Amino acid sequence: ARHIEAKATLQVADLVPTAGPLDNDVADPVAELDRRCVWLEVPGFGDVYCRCVGDPVDGELLLFVHGSGPTNSSTFWNDVVWELAVRDHATPYYMVAIDCPGYGRSPGDRQTIRSLPGQFLTAVVNALGFRQALCLIGSSQGACSVFNATLENPAITRHVTVVHPVGHDVFRYSAIKQPCLLIFDTEDAGHPVK
Repeated sequence: ARHIEAKATLQVADLVPTAGPLDNDVADPVAELDRRCVWLEVPGFGDVYCRCVGDPVDGELLLFVHGSGPTNSSTFWNDVVWELAVRDHATPYYMVAIDCPGYGRSPGDRQTIRSLPGQFLTAVVNALGFRQALCLIGSSQGACSVFNATLENPAITRHVTVVHPVGHDVFRYSAIKQPCLLIFDTEDAGHPVK
């Protein structure tokens, strides 16, 4: 097991802006959304590319994890994050969509998110300056990783949202105690519902 040191608070200096902050993204017509792309140093896992919206100091963390398709990356969540960002919420959110290791711009081994989901996602949450996410949100294989991370470290999140979860031995997920929202599109041929 790896030892992960949690930061008390995220300092802006801890985030390294990328050369093209809105590359593969849409231009923000609303500047106060504070949308940016950054490199996050995740202890034990290296650099992780993140698309961030909101205030890391005042916002509750929503962490988005993409699936394992060959072209999947944090851009999968662009529309969802945008829709959440432009709405008025009683609680401010700090939304972070990551490129898992080996996907998008993040270097590393693609098996990390499958083999070490609890350690990796806990390290990401901690590197962002949080002890717990308000919600872990995953799609496809990312949903399976969110489920497995929640089983491995129940304190990682207060809520779970998954879109088209895949995985083996799905009955083990019944041990998850957090409120879960499961979303399926019955017409998605890539994720058949039985």
